Amino acid sequence: MNQRILKEKELVVSNIVQDIDDGMSLVILTYRGLTVAKISDLRRQLRAKDARMVVLKNSLVKRALDKKSIAVTTEVIEGPNAYVFAKNPFSVLGTLNSFARKNDLSLKAAIIEGGVADKETLKGLQGVTSKEGLYAMLLSVLQAPLRNLAYVLNSEEVKKSAK
Repeated sequence: MNQRILKEKELVVSNIVQDIDDGMSLVILTYRGLTVAKISDLRRQLRAKDARMVVLKNSLVKRALDKKSIAVTTEVIEGPNAYVFAKNPFSVLGTLNSFARKNDLSLKAAIIEGGVADKETLKGLQGVTSKEGLYAMLLSVLQAPLRNLAYVLNSEEVKKSAK
């Protein structure tokens, strides 16, 4: 095989490994039956969620996952697949599931923080709030007592000034 082609393939594999090392999640899906317009629309929606969808050779993805010691079944890697790389897999899963309900799209599996989630697990993760969302909820709960105390003290001050 041509040395230039081998270098290009090695570069693709190393980029996939680097994305996984950088904390990116990888969602594997089939896109068979989608028109170019629908794929473009999905890519646009994913870009808004800070994710990207690419079509790669399955053998290169398998090689990259083997380098990371991530085991996926052969059925997941076979066929015409698209791969979605995302920092926040939970918001992307919501977008993908919503798109899949309206179009001919099937989620196969995902690699999230080094673990493999199958199709059924992905359905369960759809409604999970992101890490940032959980932090926001926690801060809101922690602020509530102080906010209530400030409200009570302010209402007492208003009562005193009204007398």
